[in-house]
Amino acid sequence: MSGTALKTLFEAYKRRRVFRVTAIYVIAFWPLIQLFDILSSPLDIPDYFMRYLVFGFFGGLPFVLMFAWLYDFRRSNIKVAKGEPQLALLGSKTEFAFIAALVVLVSALFFVQLSIDDAKDSSPRSVAESDTTSAVNSTDAGPKSFDSIAVLPFVSFSAEPRDQYFADGLTEELLNVLSRVSGLKVAARTSSFAYKGVSKNVQIIGQELGVSTILEGSVRKNDVDDTIRITAQLIDVANGVHLWSKTFDREFKDVFKIQDEISNAVANQLKLTLGGKVEIPASNESANADALIAFSMGQAALSKRTEQGLEDAAKYFQEAVNADPNYALAYSGLADANTLQVNYGFVDKAIGLPKAESAVSAALQLDPNLGIAWASRGLILSQQDEKPAAEIALLKAIELNPNYAMAYMWFAGIQADDNQQLSYYQKAFALDPKSAVAGYNVANLLVKKGRDAEAMNVFSQIVESDPFYANAYILVARMSDSRGQIAEAIRQYRRSYDLNNDPSMAVKIAGLYTNVGNFEGADKWLDLAEAGTPDEYRARFIWAKTQRYAAQGDGSKALPYLNKIFDLKIRNQSDYYLRSLAAYYQQDFDGAIKFYQQALDYRVGAAMHDDFTMAVRPVAKIAVAYAYKRLGRLDDSKAIIAEVEKILDQKLEGEKDNKAENWFRKAQVAALQNDQKLVRQFMQKAIDEGWRNFWLPGVDPLMQDFRADTAIQSMLAGLETRMSIIRQQFEVDAQFASRWED
Repeated sequence: MSGTALKTLFEAYKRRRVFRVTAIYVIAFWPLIQLFDILSSPLDIPDYFMRYLVFGFFGGLPFVLMFAWLYDFRRSNIKVAKGEPQLALLGSKTEFAFIAALVVLVSALFFVQLSIDDAKDSSPRSVAESDTTSAVNSTDAGPKSFDSIAVLPFVSFSAEPRDQYFADGLTEELLNVLSRVSGLKVAARTSSFAYKGVSKNVQIIGQELGVSTILEGSVRKNDVDDTIRITAQLIDVANGVHLWSKTFDREFKDVFKIQDEISNAVANQLKLTLGGKVEIPASNESANADALIAFSMGQAALSKRTEQGLEDAAKYFQEAVNADPNYALAYSGLADANTLQVNYGFVDKAIGLPKAESAVSAALQLDPNLGIAWASRGLILSQQDEKPAAEIALLKAIELNPNYAMAYMWFAGIQADDNQQLSYYQKAFALDPKSAVAGYNVANLLVKKGRDAEAMNVFSQIVESDPFYANAYILVARMSDSRGQIAEAIRQYRRSYDLNNDPSMAVKIAGLYTNVGNFEGADKWLDLAEAGTPDEYRARFIWAKTQRYAAQGDGSKALPYLNKIFDLKIRNQSDYYLRSLAAYYQQDFDGAIKFYQQALDYRVGAAMHDDFTMAVRPVAKIAVAYAYKRLGRLDDSKAIIAEVEKILDQKLEGEKDNKAENWFRKAQVAALQNDQKLVRQFMQKAIDEGWRNFWLPGVDPLMQDFRADTAIQSMLAGLETRMSIIRQQFEVDAQFASRWED
């Protein structure tokens, strides 16, 4: 375009007063933006209003320019511009005066804003300054409740696994810091990390986790200059609005500082609904990036709860404390890895627990108020059967960190009252709704109480979060078994076995085949169990083999297996109970009493009071009561009978699971008391509830005096008939399932 054309265009713009209109528009609008910026903080106006205002300013400018070119705005009317000089709307002097006044106003507001910023910079801060802010109050709905948060795994923009672990570690550190803020509910790690790599709307995630806000972000590492860029944003779940966001450009070594800034800024955004003042507790995180990465790798391995996973977790946590000897959380993780190896029977407690105690002592020395470490100590004490001390430690953990789901879970595990157990398990599940373990603990107790519909609801949540969690299918198997649906029970136990290859599941399946007289099927599954059963549970496998041959009436094969139990090395408390029972069935009553007493003297962690041990204990008590009776020690016999009656009455009152078995035990107690009428009554109740071990009275020394009773014989004959019907139904179901699978 030539200079003459540009001059002509310039004159046209001038003649049509486009420049003057633009100046008036800019100078008039800018004070409004500045005024809004000044008042937004005291009036708690959300930051998106400012964005809308700025968008409106730039969006309106083209329209103002277009109308200034096309129309002549006069004092009397608006006319289409025809090229002649336009008349002033207010008059030239008035317009210049108006512009001058606006300039003065803009300048004044600029100095006011500058003074406010200087005052903020010079005042002490408890929270970090953010790029964009919005208040938690709505002008039309009153204060909103932001009392809960989930920290989603930060996304790493790197394919390097190490960088992803760093992002995960940063997420966990933020989660740990925020979980210690008083009054703030924080979704547990398991639930937050369940959304790692999941593409789902944050509002839906917030609703699923039951939180009002979501913290998410991303991490980008620059290996050239060893810097990182971290972007974080806090989102209101109700409407998806960003309450706060900021980008941090820091050196890689400043990760600890970034964690503090983010957590303080988030807490600041939530402070109005957390009592007006938020204090971030003293930090126990690491400033060492290598330690943070090792810690994250340890947490990932720990969550697997497998033998290799726990071994790897201990190794990674040790690397973390080696990189940063002041890393309290890593010491706590190291303690958990060692304790859980003992808990699951992978490591002898004489080896694992001293390591765990040393690690947790280091954690608490570094930070006496670290709730997670107190929970770790409580778990160690529970393994040492120090229940009162374990309760104190776990309650302190809950007090210091009410968001730590594992503290509630471990506390529930050492409670004798199942209602209290259920309450604490439910609290853990509420904090960690995506945790399959937390869900299983709740559903397991619900099944025991006969609340099957509620248990199935929890089961649905478990498999939705983790369809590969093997224990979930055990719940359905148990419910099916209690209803006599043996084929379905076997199918569900097989699903669990296929996922985990747990030999105890193979033993359960073998037991169901034994019940229906399919001894070939029982042998197949016992062979699978034998191949995978660890030495820790070898006696339990031998006991299952003994029962299989006893059910078939083959004493010549049952007896050698019974004797094998005495040759095995004692690995846990239930081994002594099984020795006591083996002696009882051979009518070695002195031996039965001796081994039972050794079981009581054996100190064992609470976690070893598993379902098998809890089930075999009252059976051993009944056997020993009979042994005392046969040896003439009637007072000792009566004392144990009283213990057993109390246990059975509590179970029958509070549990619907295993009712048939418990009624049979009541019949045994009645036999001990020579009450033939009650023996008949309780036997019938057991059969009515689905008791299927028809072979047991034939080999039980205690029941030998009652086998000749015609009423008992009639009941057992009826049970044999019913079992024949169940076998036929089982065969039909199995054939149908086989054709369906084909």
